[in-house]
Amino acid sequence: MRLIFPTLCALLLTISGCSRTPEWTLFFYPDAPVGTQVQIEQSTAFDSIHGYYDSLEVCRIKAKGMQKLAGNKGSYQCGHLCQVTDGLLACRKLTQ
Repeated sequence: MRLIFPTLCALLLTISGCSRTPEWTLFFYPDAPVGTQVQIEQSTAFDSIHGYYDSLEVCRIKAKGMQKLAGNKGSYQCGHLCQVTDGLLACRKLTQ
């Protein structure tokens, strides 16, 4: 009976640590030339999302891996704190 409370506390701490929301969204455009600043089109924005990441560094690493897999083609943007409001996607910041 004494082990139930500490075990429950440990479980809750573990679960709460896993619920962190990723801050960066990767937008990848396989048909765009490498390094191109691509404007996010609202009509295709959701199709261009290729993952959610905790840091800009990890987002960039994933994007460069996708370029390599695409035969050194494609362009990307990492969006910071992207949200959908009234059906429109908006990010606080976009960067490569």
